[in-house]
This record gives sequence, C-alpha cells and structure tokens, in this order.
Amino acid sequence: MTTSFSFGSLFSRSKRRRWPTGRPGHPRSGGGTASGTASRSQAGAVVESDTIRQLKEVVEAAMHLSEAMAAISFAAGDARETLERTQTISAATEEMVATVNEISRATNDCAAMARECEHESAESVSTLRSAVESMRLIHGASETGMERTSRLESASVEIGDIVRTIQEIANQTNLLALNATIEASRAGEAGRGFAVVASEVKELSKQTASATEGIRRCVEGLQAEIAGIAEAMRAMREAVGNGETLVEEASQRVDAIGDRVRQLSEMLGTTASSVTEQTSANQEIACRISEIAELANHAASNTETAIEAVAGEQAFIDRQLEAFDALEIPGYAIFRSQVDHFLWKKKLAEYLLGRNEDFLQQLRDHHQCRLGKWYDSVSSNPRYKNLPEFAALEAVHASVHSHGIEAARRFREGDRKGAMESYAALDVASRQVVDLLRKLAVKLGFDRAGNA
Repeated sequence: MTTSFSFGSLFSRSKRRRWPTGRPGHPRSGGGTASGTASRSQAGAVVESDTIRQLKEVVEAAMHLSEAMAAISFAAGDARETLERTQTISAATEEMVATVNEISRATNDCAAMARECEHESAESVSTLRSAVESMRLIHGASETGMERTSRLESASVEIGDIVRTIQEIANQTNLLALNATIEASRAGEAGRGFAVVASEVKELSKQTASATEGIRRCVEGLQAEIAGIAEAMRAMREAVGNGETLVEEASQRVDAIGDRVRQLSEMLGTTASSVTEQTSANQEIACRISEIAELANHAASNTETAIEAVAGEQAFIDRQLEAFDALEIPGYAIFRSQVDHFLWKKKLAEYLLGRNEDFLQQLRDHHQCRLGKWYDSVSSNPRYKNLPEFAALEAVHASVHSHGIEAARRFREGDRKGAMESYAALDVASRQVVDLLRKLAVKLGFDRAGNA
C-alpha cells in the first residue's frame, strides 16, 4: 500500500484569508475624519493580528513538515537497513539450508554405513564364535592326539625292550653255537653232525642279531619321531589354547564394537531424523525471511513515496513565505527564523536519508544562517540583550549547528547509528531554540496572543 502525506489542511485557513489591499502591513485606506482614523487604526490592529496568526500557522506547518520528514526519513532508513540485513540473512539462510541439506545427506549416508557396519559386525561376531568353537574342537583333538602319542611312545619303549631281549638271546645263542662247535671238533668224527647243526645255529644267531640290530635302529628312529610328534603336539596344544583365548577375547571385543556400532547407528538415525526436521524448519525460516524482505522492500518503496509527498509540501510554505516577505511585520525575523530553522532540520533529515547532497553547503556555523545573522545584528540592542531568553539563545543555537555538522560527518563515514544519535541531540537543542524564540516574541510584544 502506498502511503501519502498531505499538509494542505495545515494551511487551509491561510488559503481562505485575503491579504489587505493597502500598503503591506497596513489596513485599507479610509476617510479623513476622526472616526475614519479610529476605524483605520482598529482595522490595522485586526490585520496585524490576523497576519501574525497566519504567520504562526506557517511556522507550525514548517515544524510539522520538519518532524514528519525526520520521522519518515528515519523510518525509510530503518526500512532500507532492514531490507539490507534481511537480504543478507536470506542469503545466509539459503547457504545454511544448503549446508543442512548436505549434512542431512551425509548423516543419512553415515547412518546407512553404520547399519552396514552393524550387520558386518554381527557376522564377524558369529564367525569368531564359530572360530572359538572350532579352536575348542582342535584343542580337544590335540588332547586326544597327545594321549595317543603318549601311548605310542610307551609301545615303542616296550618294543625296544623286546628287541633288546631278542638281542641278548641271539648273543647267547651265538655263544652256545660257538661252544657246540668247539665240543664237536673235540669229539672228532662222532661230533661232525653236531658240528654242522652248531654251525647252522651260529649262522641263524648271526642273522637274528643282524635283524635285531635293524629293528633296534628302526625302533630308535621311531621313538625319536614319536618324541618329535609328542613335542609338536604339546606345542600345538599350547598354541591352540592361546589361540582359543585370543579368539575369545577378539570375539568379546568385536561384540563390544557391535554394541557401539548399534548405539552409533541408533544415534545417527535419531540425528538424521532431527536434521531432516531442521531442514524443513530452515526452509520455512527461509520462506518467512523472503516474505519479510518483500515487506521491507514494499515499506522502503512506500517511505520513498511519502518522502516525495512531504518534500512537495515545502513549495506551498515557500509561496506563503514569499507573501509574508513582502509585508512589514513587527518581529518578522523571529518568526521567519523559526521557519528557516525547521526547514533546515528537514533538509538535514533528507540528507541523512542519502538525498539532498547540496545541503552540505548549508552546514556552517550558527553565525551564517538567518537566525544567527539576525542575532548578531541585534545583540547590542538593549531591548534584546537584557532578556534572559535572548542571552540563552546563542549557546543552544550553536549546539544545533554543531550536532548537525556531526550528524552529517558520521553519516558520510557510514555510521548511521551515530548520525541518528547526533540528530537526536540536535532535536533536543532545536526544541530549546524554538521555545526561546517563542518566548522572545511574547516578551517583545510581537505575539500578543502568547500561544507560543
């Protein structure tokens, strides 16, 4: 919606009034009689009172115009700043939404990977448990093998004992055959047959001894191998025992990892859901910020329209002032200075909005404006200088200009907040200036109505 401001109603009474047709500031010409002179005097007083009233209306209009321009300018500045900040926030929010979307995708991917890890962890635990069971079976088999190897070792020892017995028998048999051969040779012809038998027994004894020696060597080799097997079986049993312990520990650790992975999977699932909800919330925020930006843009546009409308009202005041400038009005400088003062504030408000760059040329000290020049011109006049209102006027007037110059400087430096603070200080001093001028007008008799 476009908002427009009109100050025409402030001047409605001024428009309806006619200026006197005689000399400026004087009543119409009348007759030369005493009654005519009295009538002219009364008419002149009425005209003067009417003129002062109209002049005060223009002052009031200028004041309202200045205040309206200041309010609208500040509102426009706030709207612009709001729009800029909203656009910045909107861009940041869009980036945040994109980032949250990326986080959402990454979190969902992590949750999926965590579920896969959980599944693989469960399979690993199952495999390790199977391995533990297999290691237990191997351990049992190694125990059985150790028992059987021990039995085999005992049997080989027994075989060795038997072989030694056979070896001893063969040695004794060989000795007996040798003795029999000796006895047969002593017997001569009668012992020849016995000698043959003894020789065969001796030969058989040698073969038995030789075979027994071979068996002994085989048994010793077998015993050595059995001892090696037994040692290997003991080492295997120990290794299997250690492996069983390690696999059991690994199974417990993998099981613990599986629990952690399950917890992580649940947490990631919860996080993914939260991020998804946050994504929706951020999108809603981004939508609302865009709406705020659009409203701020409309507000900025509307304030620009209002500023143009308010600025146009000054032309009406200028026309009124041209008419007053042509009249001889007692104390006119005091009233005119108030109007100039308000219009000066209006132009400063426009400048703080980034308009009316030419106003910088009017930012001079308080001696250069209409009020300052008038003040300096009458400062030695006893009628003025002895009044406390007049004495107090210069300091607050100087404060107005110094704060105005400071506000413009801060604005040029990009410190809008500081400029607004300086303008607020200026406004306080400005109200004091106007109050003192109105009191002066009353005390000096220029405003007999006293409605300052």
